[in-house]
Amino acid sequence: MTTTGYAGTTPVRLATVGIAGLALWLTTAAAGSAAFYGALGAWFLTLLGVVHWSGRILAAWMRFAEALHRVAVRVLFGACYLLIVPFFVPVVRIRDPLGLRSRRTTAWVAKRGEMDLPSMERMG
Repeated sequence: MTTTGYAGTTPVRLATVGIAGLALWLTTAAAGSAAFYGALGAWFLTLLGVVHWSGRILAAWMRFAEALHRVAVRVLFGACYLLIVPFFVPVVRIRDPLGLRSRRTTAWVAKRGEMDLPSMERMG
């Protein structure tokens, strides 16, 4: 995704200032009410506007996001492999859900004969 077309433009900067004012107003007006979540959303949009304020800030933000992505993926996938996958080993060893170790008969049904046009028409 390219963001060079709108980063640092006047509409982005005006929207950022406007949303920051809205966030400040919602924060003061929403102390202890349900509008607090609207204030959080407005602050989030303000952060997005600040990130897109100039191309240099956006480039630094994207470098930070790439580094964070590399670390988070390794940590999350490593945790999944070490904490979740081992619990399936006893299940597979005890139950053999796919029947890989047993020599069961097949579930396939032998073909009864050649299929002709009338039999195909009866099936719909």
